[in-house]
Amino acid sequence: MNAATDHGHIGAEGQLRIETRLGLAALAAVAPALEECLSRTGGDIYFAPGWVQSWAETWGSHGELRLVLAFDDAQLVGYLPFLVETLWPGPIPVRLARLAGTDLGHPVMGLPLPFATLPDLAGQCLQRMLAELDDVHAVAFSPLAAGLPGRDILGAGRSAMPFNVAADDQRHQFTFMPLPGSFDDWLNELSKSRRREYRKDLTALAEAGTLSSRRTTADTALRRLDAFADLHGQQWQAIGKAGHFGDWPDALPFARAAMVRLAPSGRAWIDEHWCGDTLLSAQYGFSQGYRTYWWLIGRTLDPDLAKLGVGRVGLVERVRDLITRDCTGIEAGAGEYDYKLSYGGTLVPMGRIVLAAPGALWRVQWLLRVCDTVDLLYYRIWFLKLAPRIRSRLGLRPRPLWRLWRRTRL
Repeated sequence: MNAATDHGHIGAEGQLRIETRLGLAALAAVAPALEECLSRTGGDIYFAPGWVQSWAETWGSHGELRLVLAFDDAQLVGYLPFLVETLWPGPIPVRLARLAGTDLGHPVMGLPLPFATLPDLAGQCLQRMLAELDDVHAVAFSPLAAGLPGRDILGAGRSAMPFNVAADDQRHQFTFMPLPGSFDDWLNELSKSRRREYRKDLTALAEAGTLSSRRTTADTALRRLDAFADLHGQQWQAIGKAGHFGDWPDALPFARAAMVRLAPSGRAWIDEHWCGDTLLSAQYGFSQGYRTYWWLIGRTLDPDLAKLGVGRVGLVERVRDLITRDCTGIEAGAGEYDYKLSYGGTLVPMGRIVLAAPGALWRVQWLLRVCDTVDLLYYRIWFLKLAPRIRSRLGLRPRPLWRLWRRTRL
């Protein structure tokens, strides 16, 4: 890549022009155009300028933010933000570009490229964007949902040249909940036992007090986020775990920054379900276009209220509210959870694509082996299995996840 912060050229495709810009100031300068492009292409919330800025300030502060833009004549038709950093799997450095703004537990379902309207142009943009990353050993796209538009271009290898495919796998799953046009239609798709259970729980809770649902506004979002973090933490601490904000040291600063930037447009929020003056459950999430992203949930620890199905009722009431807001689908996070599936969720494969520059395939494959080994030994064996047993016996508090582990998750 050219060392300048603004680099472009016109290729054989005609007026297609690719530019690379560096840093948060460059991102802020083109934010309005990015927002318009994101809305037009149907890209995920993870590519919203406010999200990328918040992510880069917290999760990505150790690397260089690189924004690759695609113009057709004067119109911005697509873009991709990357974090460029150097990893050291032993004595061998690997310069890596990864998608900036993505999260390990939430797959990318839509890139801010015009695959829905101009698939040929989108494919050209993607290939030319990759060509701009000519100073890295590897490019990581992770995690990606199966069926992501453009995934075949990345995985095919030949069309994404000059890069070679070092990894293309789908080792995990996430839950997606498609929503129909009406709440009654959604409810009727549930099993009879689920519908009966919901009505019974709803009646019991209504007898305990007046039920209401509330969504935060720009003025209340930050205050209610802090209350949610406490509620979520208490729920997990009750079973000897730290919860999301305890496991991830930078999670709360990121959440606050994203809430400040995205709540005014209604794209970051806390949905709460109340019984009188008692908070029953709350959902921390995001919206982009017609899609909703459920990130975290918190529930009351009151044993009497817990018996009345506050989690189940809260889920149904949140779905009701989303349908009235014209939401067509919920990305409900990685993993297989029976309760999500029983309420209309479907499991979708998710995985990664890692590309290697010419002559760097061996280097990138070595990096992947080291990263996968760290994940196995540290996270799956130590963090998930051994550490909880040791803490339980010795009465120790949970420790946060290694930042190094997150950086090596590819």
